[in-house]
Amino acid sequence: MSAATTTDKLGEKNLENFSLVWLDETASKHPDEEKRLRTVISHLKKFDGIDQTESYIQSVSKEDQIVFVVNGKCSHEIISRIHLLPQIFAIYIYDSEITDCMAEFNKVKGVNKELKLLVEQIIANHCDRINGNLSLNVFNASTRNQEQSTSSLNGQFIHCHLLIDCLLNMIPKSTDKDQLIDLCRKYYKDNPTELAIVNEFQRNYVADRALWWYTRESFLYRLLNKALRTQDIDFLFLFRFFIRDLENQLKQLQSPTKLRVYRGQVISNDELEALKTSIGQFISMNSFLSTSVDRRSAVSFLYSSTASADLQRILFEIDLDPSLAGIKPFANITSHSFFTDEQEVLVMLGSIFRLVNLEYKDRAWVAQLSLCSDEDNDTKAVYDYIRNEYGEGEQGSSLFSFGVLLFKMGQYEKAEQYYHRLLNELPNDHEDLPSCYHNLGMMENHRGNYTESLQWLNKALQMYTQTLKSDDPIIARTYNSIGEVKGVNKELKLLVEQIIANHCDRINGNLSLNVFNASTGNQEQSTSSLNGQFIHCHLLIDCLLNMIPKLTDKDQLIDLCQKYYKDNPTELAIVNEFQRDYVADRALWWYTRESFLYRLLNKALRTQDIDFLFLFRFFIRDLENQLKLLQSSTKLRVYRGQVISNDELETLKTSIGQFISMNSFLSTSVDRRSALSFLYSSTASADVQRILFEIDLDPSLAGIKPFANITSHSFFTDEQEVLVMLGSIFRLVNLEYKDRVWAAQLSLCSDEDNDTKAVYDYIRNEYGEGEQGSSLFSFGVLLFKMGQYEKAEQYYRRLLEDVAKFGVEPVLSEFLVSDF
Repeated sequence: MSAATTTDKLGEKNLENFSLVWLDETASKHPDEEKRLRTVISHLKKFDGIDQTESYIQSVSKEDQIVFVVNGKCSHEIISRIHLLPQIFAIYIYDSEITDCMAEFNKVKGVNKELKLLVEQIIANHCDRINGNLSLNVFNASTRNQEQSTSSLNGQFIHCHLLIDCLLNMIPKSTDKDQLIDLCRKYYKDNPTELAIVNEFQRNYVADRALWWYTRESFLYRLLNKALRTQDIDFLFLFRFFIRDLENQLKQLQSPTKLRVYRGQVISNDELEALKTSIGQFISMNSFLSTSVDRRSAVSFLYSSTASADLQRILFEIDLDPSLAGIKPFANITSHSFFTDEQEVLVMLGSIFRLVNLEYKDRAWVAQLSLCSDEDNDTKAVYDYIRNEYGEGEQGSSLFSFGVLLFKMGQYEKAEQYYHRLLNELPNDHEDLPSCYHNLGMMENHRGNYTESLQWLNKALQMYTQTLKSDDPIIARTYNSIGEVKGVNKELKLLVEQIIANHCDRINGNLSLNVFNASTGNQEQSTSSLNGQFIHCHLLIDCLLNMIPKLTDKDQLIDLCQKYYKDNPTELAIVNEFQRDYVADRALWWYTRESFLYRLLNKALRTQDIDFLFLFRFFIRDLENQLKLLQSSTKLRVYRGQVISNDELETLKTSIGQFISMNSFLSTSVDRRSALSFLYSSTASADVQRILFEIDLDPSLAGIKPFANITSHSFFTDEQEVLVMLGSIFRLVNLEYKDRVWAAQLSLCSDEDNDTKAVYDYIRNEYGEGEQGSSLFSFGVLLFKMGQYEKAEQYYRRLLEDVAKFGVEPVLSEFLVSDF
């Protein structure tokens, strides 16, 4: 949103916390009183009819606070209609005959027959700056699901945190101050008193006088705190320089000793109820926190404030400790304040407090708060989630992260406002630009503006393709977003699906994990449930590796692929090339190529598609033989980044010290940064989590399957890739959450490991596995005993085709006759 757009709306928009509504057909006859009222409340609306007045008040945001002034002639009727509305903060009546309104309506703060005296009372009563209202955000540390923590009550807490971090980490533009002044001049054009202060600010403001200007009763304090409370993106961008200057002054003045400070105010019943259920939890206030070292001063203000059915008095007693790590600054600013007689301590915007206690005593609620470190264990887990989910970097929130949160919370207008503001600010080559385009496209799609959505998404795609490799998963996700736009024709959707398939990241694609729990003492039980899947995978792989491929396997596989890809000329050309040119010592080159071979093989392994796996036996054998020839001679540490499901993560958490197998070839990298780069570009969500596998490989272990650095034999010769053979077994050494991802330490294990050997001996005995590995028959027996009858039947029938020319083994014949 441009500055011009903002200016156009200034006439109707209240930029301050309070507005004044004046109902009196003779209001225009009192220019002096109006001028005086504008010195404290600039946004003033005059009406001469009850219905029109009520309609306007109803239309005002519930976050705004209205001071209502009314002539006594029509006061009772209008007050009875509006006094319960949350927008109404205070009511003043000028009439000599009204005497009972203050008793009947508790928001009536003054009645006087003289308008001039009533104006004096309004000015005197108007919001005390130090003790003005604050918006409270509560974080409930008992919410264990971090995804849930970014919604509802906790979401507001995190929302505020991200906004403040973004503001503090942005570099202000040199034009911000001039643009802010220009807007303020337009807004206060009918308020000569405030306009004079705006002009003075333009002439005299310097950074080391920020606190003096903030504490002065003027437009700066009112506009900044209203913008913070309502998260007015346009104005907050213009206030960046001032927020930065305030923070720097507070850092310079940081109190060196512990302090107990006080703040008295009124809060709503809803806020009080939230506090009652939040003892021990965290509180943040989305503004600078003005407090006093003088308890009597805070209490005095508190008792001068009017409690009501809707509002409750509360005294905050706050302990501040400068020795805590990661806190935001606080300081006694008396010597730098506009009001040098107030012992004021100002606490930096975005500070976090723990609610230690809440009790009612001496006609007011008393809340004990203590300043907390950003490193507190209870909040750190959620902030780690924020950094992971919303792209917050080591130096704090990225410019883009706040917009992501707004978008995910469904606040599309604010997100759009924020992204447009970023587009106006960022250089043409900034890394966040395509992300802005992408999310603007997603928002337009959500609104049903499909043409605009495609325009934004195409801009994102153009920038991504200029800066990223063609197989980068970000490009695939952008195509996916284009495919989700309603109205995209069928042909384009088919193209999108093909593009997504072509851009799956081969090294970092998803894997299926199998866990073997060595603590299961009963071997029979070990072949069911979790351990059963582990053994299931082991037997299948052993059977495949011990079968002699048929000469017709390759031709049959090619024939099936030619039929499957008949409408995909690109992939069909690769199938035909494979038919012409494939040789066994090029198996790794073909496997690493982005083509049908990699996708079909790994899908067949993952789903244990017996028919396809029989046809792939020749290719699996060739890959194994090449890896044996290239077997690494030295120990290696390799890395793999990917996302896993929450269920898989929970399984891993309970499996430290146990065994892991992956029913596919394991593609890894010797370059940790490369694996992390992919990982951070992957999207975590409520359903999936990022994980980095750090894997130690030792070629000296007995009985291991081969692994090798295949860079010189790969289709991608610029990737330092180590490929680990299908069916390798690893021990899960450790699992921890650090640097925004889960990190799992694995070590390659020997097939002769004592913990697994007993179960493998049981398999050989129970399922007919011979000395050279699994017999052809044993895998079918296991399928049958696990209740997977369809797969068992499919396996046996396939096996019959292969052994028919040699004659059916008696045990196989007997089994088929008796059980199928």
